[in-house]
Amino acid sequence: MSKLDNPSAIFVSNDEVFIADTGNDRVRKLLRNGQIVTIAGNERASLYNPSSIVVSSSNQVYISENERHLIYKIDEFGIMTKIAGTCETEYNGDDQLAVNANLNSPCGLFVTDDDEVLFCDRRNHRVRKIDRNGIITTIAGDGIEGYDGDNQLATLSSLKHPCSVFQYKDEIYIADSFSNRIRKIDRDGIIHTIAGNGIEGYNGDGRNATDTSLNNPNSLFVHNDEIYFSDLDNQVIRKILPNGIIKNIAGIPGKKGYNGDYKLATRTTLSWPKGIFVDSKNQVYFADYYNHCVRKIFKNGNMKIIAGIGDVFGYSGDVPFDFQQYPHIGPPRKKSPIKPFPKSYHDLILICQIV
Repeated sequence: MSKLDNPSAIFVSNDEVFIADTGNDRVRKLLRNGQIVTIAGNERASLYNPSSIVVSSSNQVYISENERHLIYKIDEFGIMTKIAGTCETEYNGDDQLAVNANLNSPCGLFVTDDDEVLFCDRRNHRVRKIDRNGIITTIAGDGIEGYDGDNQLATLSSLKHPCSVFQYKDEIYIADSFSNRIRKIDRDGIIHTIAGNGIEGYNGDGRNATDTSLNNPNSLFVHNDEIYFSDLDNQVIRKILPNGIIKNIAGIPGKKGYNGDYKLATRTTLSWPKGIFVDSKNQVYFADYYNHCVRKIFKNGNMKIIAGIGDVFGYSGDVPFDFQQYPHIGPPRKKSPIKPFPKSYHDLILICQIV
């Protein structure tokens, strides 16, 4: 099995698992046959600490880099293009082309059915949207770091390092990480807290989500009216049921580490779980960041590693492949050193040739 290095995000599409292999500066794909290949990064297209990944319904791959403050798209022809960010970080306004907008640690990508891109501009304390014309706007956050209450317009509300966004039934869910809350924007644009009492910590399970202490909620995913999220520093993955009750589905609260595989998810120790995805069979995938692996929770509650070795980091090479058979894979380009772009950098068009 191939080694990973701090995987931080995943996305499942057509039974293939896309992985942001952050420490290896790559985006990789776990094929249906269990083999792994690189689709972007190093010799195929320069990346630097990719932090999130999402695949649209039209098979376009979106990637964010929170260190160089950029967002890219790999289209169906294999062309990789910068769609947002300048490498500068100071907020410089909305209602302009996203490629001219400064971002600060973009993460938590989501693509709507209309091909609009939502993301968290984390250190600018905003959630933003790129429309189909490439124009960027803010949909939540006033740019002031903090928490100033609920039941107001989301654009007038303060956020504190949001890191994940998800749209479901025309409502938008946000992991407001350093406020230790999960929040929701309703159809009228009003923001509400749906989980977290604002107190950092852990105070048990099986209670109303709004009475529950969280500790740096991270990735989230909504499926069948249930809200899944990683409670990062509590080392657990949790779920909010339709009746508002919260329950743990993986990890041992407060215990960080690696204690093996092939056991009940709730008896398995995790180490910074991130990047949640839930498939149509209610199977949960996530990146176990410091355990350097991607894991899958089956419907019976058991869990196994599907990529990576577990508690062993590094990079072991990809398998040979027929690039005509798989999208978003191209023949290797000449390898070049990975380094941040200079501040004068504005445009990027890299080719990951596919057939």
